[in-house]
Amino acid sequence: MSEINESLKNKMTIIEEELQILIYSINKSFGIVVITDNVFNIKYANRRFLNFVNRSFDDIRNKNFGNLDCYYTFNDQYPSIIEHISSGTQWQGELQGNNKYGEFCWHMVKIDPIVDDDGKLFSILFNIEDITENRQTRNTIEYMAYHDLLTGLPKMCVVEKNFNFVSKKHDKFMAVFFIDLDRFKNINDSFGHEIGDKLLKSFSAEMKSIIGNKNIMCRNGGDEFVVLVMDRTKEKDIAKLADSIKNIALKSFYVESINFSITLSMGISIYPKDGREIHTLIRKADIAMYNVKNSGRNNFKFYYDSMK
Repeated sequence: MSEINESLKNKMTIIEEELQILIYSINKSFGIVVITDNVFNIKYANRRFLNFVNRSFDDIRNKNFGNLDCYYTFNDQYPSIIEHISSGTQWQGELQGNNKYGEFCWHMVKIDPIVDDDGKLFSILFNIEDITENRQTRNTIEYMAYHDLLTGLPKMCVVEKNFNFVSKKHDKFMAVFFIDLDRFKNINDSFGHEIGDKLLKSFSAEMKSIIGNKNIMCRNGGDEFVVLVMDRTKEKDIAKLADSIKNIALKSFYVESINFSITLSMGISIYPKDGREIHTLIRKADIAMYNVKNSGRNNFKFYYDSMK
């Protein structure tokens, strides 16, 4: 009997040592590890997760993972997670959250079902990796790909994408404005490109307030801008918006205590009257804009009027 007890004691000691090594290894791992039961109630969390949520294990023991509020996109992904877990497959995705300092973060989360010998789900394993730095780098690259770095305006590809979506899905009335600032080269030559760049930023901000959030304005390079107008249904309303933009000349722009008054020349093309492709509309609006330049500047014209 004593030999059996001693053997059992030795086995328990070995199991305890192996368990301590396992826990130590998980706590020292670079990743975040959480184990829940089959309904997401927390049964284990390593130190990295406790540090992330800034709570003790006693505080979160048996709490539902989705109720911790550390990932505010978890509940949005919950149906997809359940679908994968229920079918015995891993769910993998990015979750947004806040760390203990309240700082925004991104985590790559892999969620695996753990089943018994009968194939019944009894536990769920979370492997979590902090990808905030990589995500921020990716976001910066994506921003640079789609935005003009000087003004923060979208690039032409964004205008094209929105035009193609609206024209194919809704086929609604739209207009394209091609805008060129009058004699802007003189400002760069007289005051320098740094002053000119600051003036472009101020002009862009003023323009955005005029065209509104439902329309898209992009910088086409230099002092040229293109506006895709999607929130008007009649040409007379397009003319009213164009007149408001032209009146920007009535506003003074102050850059480093220098007072600038800007005038602009603008050509307008209409979808689908003047074309059904964005590049055709831009080209015709550009033609109309040059007709304004040749007619004395500081005005706007529709393409069909400029060709008369």
